[in-house]
This record gives sequence, structure tokens and C-alpha cells, in this order.
Amino acid sequence: MNVSCEHLSVTFDTHEVIRDLTYTFEEGKAYVITGPSGAGKTTLIRVLLGLQAPSAGSVTWDSQPKHLPLHAGCAFQDHLLCEDFTPVDNVAMTFRSPDKDAIKKALLELLPEKALDQSVRELSGGMQKRVAIVRACLSDADILVLDEPFASLDEDARVKVRDFLLSHQRGRLMIITNHDMSMTPDWQEVRVD
Repeated sequence: MNVSCEHLSVTFDTHEVIRDLTYTFEEGKAYVITGPSGAGKTTLIRVLLGLQAPSAGSVTWDSQPKHLPLHAGCAFQDHLLCEDFTPVDNVAMTFRSPDKDAIKKALLELLPEKALDQSVRELSGGMQKRVAIVRACLSDADILVLDEPFASLDEDARVKVRDFLLSHQRGRLMIITNHDMSMTPDWQEVRVD
């Protein structure tokens, strides 16, 4: 699935966050939306997903208006996890017929084994982030959208997350936000300032 922006602008009161962006995110490629804090990275992905209306311009998915259903695997900065559930149950709840063995195997790529039986409430913020990333990537979504997947992770965890994202992309369009390209130098950069 391709996602295209045409002359996209977003303004809050009198502050223009995104100005006249025209860009096509192509199926099968990985993109990093970069820029300083407050530059509009999260705003851009919210508009791409149809969660926020642009002030001007348009977004199309495979040349169709954005009001059509979009099946996206998403991981946001606030994780949106059920705190009393285990990591396995948080991922499993997004499937009609979950394969818990496959879910455990994927979670073990990013978490220690003992964390799989704990409630998410007991996990660190970094571990919660990794649960949300696994949940997004295991979905059979058309595209993957992850907001700051490397934030608040140590170097080892960032490398594991990057490798996990690449191994679970499965030919889908993937869009992440990040402050820089250091973790993803070969990905396409889309800069917002």
C-alpha cells in the first residue's frame, strides 16, 4: 500500500506545524520521519492514519481517499496496553485466533522470559514499549506506523528493536518517527522542521 500526501499542511491556531508537504510513502519501503521535538513528526503520522484532519491538502492510500478503512499496525508513545494483562495477552487480544507460541517467540526477541508472565503494569516503560512494538508488527496490517520506537531504550535494546522491525516488516510499508537517522541509516528520511 502506498500512502501519498499532496500539499499537506497542519496549523494549530497560528502555528504552522507542517507546511505544504507533498510526498509518497511506497509499499515495501521503510521510512523515518525526523526532526526536532515539536516539529510535527507525531502530527504527520496522525494525519497519515486519518486520526487528525489536515488544515490543507490531502492524504490518499493507494490513490483512494483517506476515509476508506486502513489496516495499520501502530505503536504510539503512550503504548495503549492493558496494564493488568501479561505481554502475551496484550498481543493475543488483537487476534481472533491467537497463536500464543508464536507470540511468545516474538516477545522473547525483545524481552527477558520472566517478563512474559508479569502484568504489563510491573514492566518498565521500555519493556512496555517493546510489547507495543511486537503487537503492531505481528498484526496482519497493511502498513506499520511506530511513533518513536527507539526513545528511552538503551543502545542494545535499540539495536534489537531495529532488527525486529526489519525482520517483521514482511514487505509492508513501514513509517517510524525518530529524532535522527543513526539507528536507520539505510531507510528513507522524511524531514519535518
